[in-house]
Amino acid sequence: MRPEPGYLIQLCAQALCLEEMLNGSIAEGALFFGGNRRRLDVHFNQELRCKTEQAARELHELAIRGTTPSAVFNKKCAKCSLYDLCQPKTIGSGKSAKKWLGETLDDVVGEAS
Repeated sequence: MRPEPGYLIQLCAQALCLEEMLNGSIAEGALFFGGNRRRLDVHFNQELRCKTEQAARELHELAIRGTTPSAVFNKKCAKCSLYDLCQPKTIGSGKSAKKWLGETLDDVVGEAS
């Protein structure tokens, strides 16, 4: 049960959205870890709010440019529910998604002919 930055930023982003929708203020939230059934209280201090807003700006820039960052494989990937979609060992290994898709389509078309 460790406060990983990504978890904290995601929780804070959810709080910022609720603050905007409800026109209110949320000072803290909590992360619940199902494996050990423990709860971690998270205070939405100015530093965390700034990091969250910076992450949101960077995501907006990626969306505007139409780019997707490469996946980075590490040991926590094995427990991730998005592993099959992300494919960090395949796509994140410096391979272009466009090139992979082209090769896959070529293989499919080649098999169909």
